[in-house]
Amino acid sequence: MAATVPAHREEVGKLDKDDKILAHFWNLASLEAEVQFRASSDLVDAVLKTQSSAPKAGKREDGEAVVAAYSPTTGYTLKRLVKGLASGNAGARQGFALALTLLLKRLPGMTADDAVLLLASYLEAPSASKGAETRDYLLGRTFGIGAIVQARVPASTACKAEMIDQLLDAGVLKSFLREAAATVILDLVASETEESVSALLSACAPLSAALSASIDQSTPEMLVIALGLWPILPAAVVEASPLLPSGAPRPAPGYQTGAATAAASAAFFAAPHLTTLVPLLTFTTANHPALHSLWTTLLAFLCPGEGSVIADAALEALWMRVVEPELVGSGSHARKYLSITLFLRLLPHLTADNVATVLSPPFLRFLSTNVSQRKAYLHASAHRCELALVAALSGDDADLALAVSLALQRAGGSLWDRVRAGAKSAGAAAPGGKANAITGVQSLDAAQLAELVERQVAVISSACGALTLDDEEAGEEGAPPLEAPAAATAALESLWAAVKQESATEESRQAVFRLLAALAFLEPGQEAPTPQPTRGSRAKAAAKPGMEDPTMQTLRAAGARGAALRPLAAARLIALADFLAKRPVAPGSAAPSPPLADLVAWVEGALSSGHARLARVGAGALSSTQPLREALSRATASADAGGRGRVAALTHLALLLQLYEWADPSVVDPGVGPDLADVVDRALCQAGAEVDGPRAGVNGDAAPAWHDTLVDVVLSLLARPCSPMPSAPLRNAAESVFRVFATDLTTTGLQDLLRVLASLAGGPEEVLGEGEGSEQEDDEGSEEEEEEEEGSEAEEGSEESEAEAASSSDEEVDAEAGAASPSGQGNDSDDGLGATDAEMFRMDAKLAAYFATIKNGKGGNAKAAAEQLDQFKLRVVTLLEYFLKRSPASPLVPTAAVPMLNALAVAAKPSGSQVLSQRLAGLINSKLVKTKPGAAGVSAFEPEDLAAALKRSLYLASRSADPVVESAARAVYTFLQRAAAGQHSAGDGARAVAALESAQAAARDVLASRRTRLDRAFFANLLGRVPTLAPHLLPGLLRGCSGARSEFVRAEAVALTQLALGTGQAGVAGVLGDRVADVQALLLSACDRGVFAKPARQAEAARLAARMAATLLPVQGRAGPAGLDWGAVRAAAGAAAAAAAAAESQKAAAAYQALLEAIPESAAGAAAGAPKPRKRAKKA
Repeated sequence: MAATVPAHREEVGKLDKDDKILAHFWNLASLEAEVQFRASSDLVDAVLKTQSSAPKAGKREDGEAVVAAYSPTTGYTLKRLVKGLASGNAGARQGFALALTLLLKRLPGMTADDAVLLLASYLEAPSASKGAETRDYLLGRTFGIGAIVQARVPASTACKAEMIDQLLDAGVLKSFLREAAATVILDLVASETEESVSALLSACAPLSAALSASIDQSTPEMLVIALGLWPILPAAVVEASPLLPSGAPRPAPGYQTGAATAAASAAFFAAPHLTTLVPLLTFTTANHPALHSLWTTLLAFLCPGEGSVIADAALEALWMRVVEPELVGSGSHARKYLSITLFLRLLPHLTADNVATVLSPPFLRFLSTNVSQRKAYLHASAHRCELALVAALSGDDADLALAVSLALQRAGGSLWDRVRAGAKSAGAAAPGGKANAITGVQSLDAAQLAELVERQVAVISSACGALTLDDEEAGEEGAPPLEAPAAATAALESLWAAVKQESATEESRQAVFRLLAALAFLEPGQEAPTPQPTRGSRAKAAAKPGMEDPTMQTLRAAGARGAALRPLAAARLIALADFLAKRPVAPGSAAPSPPLADLVAWVEGALSSGHARLARVGAGALSSTQPLREALSRATASADAGGRGRVAALTHLALLLQLYEWADPSVVDPGVGPDLADVVDRALCQAGAEVDGPRAGVNGDAAPAWHDTLVDVVLSLLARPCSPMPSAPLRNAAESVFRVFATDLTTTGLQDLLRVLASLAGGPEEVLGEGEGSEQEDDEGSEEEEEEEEGSEAEEGSEESEAEAASSSDEEVDAEAGAASPSGQGNDSDDGLGATDAEMFRMDAKLAAYFATIKNGKGGNAKAAAEQLDQFKLRVVTLLEYFLKRSPASPLVPTAAVPMLNALAVAAKPSGSQVLSQRLAGLINSKLVKTKPGAAGVSAFEPEDLAAALKRSLYLASRSADPVVESAARAVYTFLQRAAAGQHSAGDGARAVAALESAQAAARDVLASRRTRLDRAFFANLLGRVPTLAPHLLPGLLRGCSGARSEFVRAEAVALTQLALGTGQAGVAGVLGDRVADVQALLLSACDRGVFAKPARQAEAARLAARMAATLLPVQGRAGPAGLDWGAVRAAAGAAAAAAAAAESQKAAAAYQALLEAIPESAAGAAAGAPKPRKRAKKA
């Protein structure tokens, strides 16, 4: 009996025989989308032909019941498509999901409930928790639910809740599925209403709990879901969710443009709410390099609807609170890449008013760095931004192009140059070859600049005047201060750049000056009724602006947020005024009115009108610089041609001080104005100090000279911090004042400058006298080490006399070098300044107090304090440079050499400042030592001070291991010897003796100390600059040629003796004649091969002997000085020449032959017949 085959098996058997239907399943796994779609469509068409009718309606229990309700082919296809969702082969999962979507959509009677049963029955979960199998299962389930949702089949609320629950569970198990799950969930509830969503949330507890979870328990994908559901979420759910702003109106469905959507966007992008979402926003970079769907949702919410404009406040909050600090400022490449992606997405929607918000200085610096570095990880992405900026700069929107160019110009750097060049190239390549690109504010003419100024002023008024809810809360007591709007800040920067251009009109410049001054210094006063205009009232109104002035109207319109612009406005105003005051006037053009003088006059007029008052000080405290300005008025009337430059420099400083005082009274010392007024009266006015005589000080003592007071004021201005205002204008003005008065510098003033370098050289402790002795101890330690070394040399077999000479030499060089420490040159009389500890801070007490603040560290930061000290010392070096340039022949110049050298020695240490070291070395080598000492020479030194200065410079020249310090010390020592050379002819015996003894100590140091770094080059330069030292150095050098401790040192002595003989000084021959025994010993040792073993040194000694013979014989007669045995020398030279020839030492043989020729036989015979000197009786 034949077996009966079930009908559905027969149908499957027929399907197996149909290769065309089976081929569709294979084609579903293709990687080509077109093949997948065609196979899916053909498969569904073929399957539907086998389905004659719809299944019976009713609830089914599992997937088997669903399959049985359809034809065998349909059931087989449903099972195979569901199982294929878990396949990872090629494109199988995507193709099978596509076919399942089409089949569910077209299959009659299919519901989402039945489809979920199919997934539960035929998408088998892995038995074990294996990673790959679990991943494929969860992916298949997500794709399956997505196919059900896309099919748009009827679904019950319970079914929807179950699908959402499964999707959320998949996201919990695999984080990479969260974004896909969120997309499917939003697609599932797209057509829901507020009532149905409320029922769905009640049925789906996981979704309700996720919406109300705290930020640290939430995910970016849940924020995407919350934003998508916001238009239809119940109010209670919105209030309970920290992901959405509470109390805000719901946006329109689909975020359509309207008042509700705009209000919701403003509430969502408010700074407080956005700050709470920062952890979720930054976590989206886990999808790098893909852009997370959260950002596409936020960008759509930021710019809702077609043709809508991005809200400036929302964009500013997003960029300033999230993008700039969390993405651009991050160390993660993924986050920085995200910032570039967001910029490229936002740029097409930006306008001229808000482009400056995105092109912030930190973002532009980040772009510039990555654009310029081709090997940078983000170079390619940054280059795309560069191309986008080029397109914006050369586009049709002229306002946008100008705003982009202004933002790039403010940032500066290579990015602006590259974008400008790209825009020019794009413009040149435009049709017709006309370059229509805006390449910066400098390309605008006067009319365009005036229009720009007017537009930017309007931006400041509107941006500052638009207060939000957050701003109102910030203005309450205890709340943080308001922040300046980014648009207003960018507009202010644009104004600053615009009026710096030469094409700007005087009217535009005055308008910007007044606006900046009003924002920086003033706040609206009490409005007074405007009086009726009378005769002459218009002229007074120009000097005293009232509320009808547009500038004052803008100030009142700016309101509370305008005060946040005050520091920036003050900084830009001061820098702009200083820039315009220094700009040279073109030849043939009329000189413009002084900008600082006009500006100060306008502000004073605004204050006196009563419509404005100073924002930082009381209305009664107008100016502490008033005495100075009055004194300058008197000086201007009486100044001659030579004094006008001094009056101009002081006037510029006085006006700047007035602006700084208005901006921040703590920046300006109240005593500066009166002190400078006193300087003006005594130095420039006719009733000055020269007429009145010396003035009495505070305690009845004689007041300091006016230039000493000026130096104190200048140092105080250079040391005082100016933040947040720019410090450069005030410090440059102070330096300019010092420069025009540099020729009047006194000894006390120079001491003040040098003490800044010397007393501060060791750091903040030495400022207050707590670091003295540190360098002295170091130097004394080195001296002890040298003495120990010399003692060990003596124990090893050196002759006792030689060891004593070495120790004596070291002591002479080092004895007071340690005491002459860099912090003050040792004891109070060794530095050439004659200062005691009590006088160390003769500078004003306020400057010392500031140094005490630095000692404690700037804000507790010792590194910052050290940097501030280095900067201050660099400014003092600049003042010294002005002094050396304008008074190179001053007798005070030599006294500055060693203190500057001491500061260099400390700055060159590893713990010092390399910049300060280079600056000091350059000033010493290129300026100080190249000055020409006048007739006074070193008369400013006391003899003991000169000796101490020479010892200190010699110590550093011979012991410093730093080549920079060694070179500078050699130059300073030679300079001091050159300056002291004039004392010989002037008959100044004490100073001349000090200089000569120092030079002799240097020679002994070379011959006796092992630690010395002095060499032939040093003495060659010294004798070349000061040849008069040669006769005084010869006695010690002669003894060293034959009696030094080693052959090397004897060779050095020979070389130095050669240098001394080469100076040609008249006293050289006399010295040789007086040192017969030493000369005889030198001549014989030159011929002794035991003294000089090396042929080169033998030749050098022989040449010296020949030169000495040629020097002595013509002067002393045929036989030379009495007691010289020329015959013995000639015999020794002949023997040495024969030995050198036998040893084939050609140079030595030639040298000895030259010595023989230098001593004629007649001299040798005369010397043999001459009476020999009697020997001295030995001392008891």
